[in-house]
Amino acid sequence: MATMSNKELDAKLRALKEKLQVEESDWIEQGRKLYELEDKFLRDTLLEGNILTGWGEPRTAPVRIRNAGVRKRKRERQEAAAERVGKLVDQSTSALTAEEQLKVDRHRLASYSSIYSPAEALHAIMEDRERTQVGNKNKKKTLS
Repeated sequence: MATMSNKELDAKLRALKEKLQVEESDWIEQGRKLYELEDKFLRDTLLEGNILTGWGEPRTAPVRIRNAGVRKRKRERQEAAAERVGKLVDQSTSALTAEEQLKVDRHRLASYSSIYSPAEALHAIMEDRERTQVGNKNKKKTLS
């Protein structure tokens, strides 16, 4: 069996570390793309429902949710205008209420399955956000 010198082992180790860095950056990029795709899908289907959230009766939905189609068309117009100008579109242009954003984040499935996803930080504070939302609803009820 042939033995390898320290220089050869160091060279192999450096090559493996470089390969690992490239693969990790690819995973991070794929996680980001998945997060953005899932975010767009959940926002666009907030009104109609989807396979993750189910399909509800639109007439029983809150007014803000029933107007999701209008907001979607407005967001698409803003994105098209920004592309013509050459600017990047801010994801917050279709500002959702805290309740709607919580609903979108709660129904994320693919984003939470990756440790490299930007949604990982959202998942860590999900329970606190839900408690805050319930607390705010209770305060509104007691004030009414």
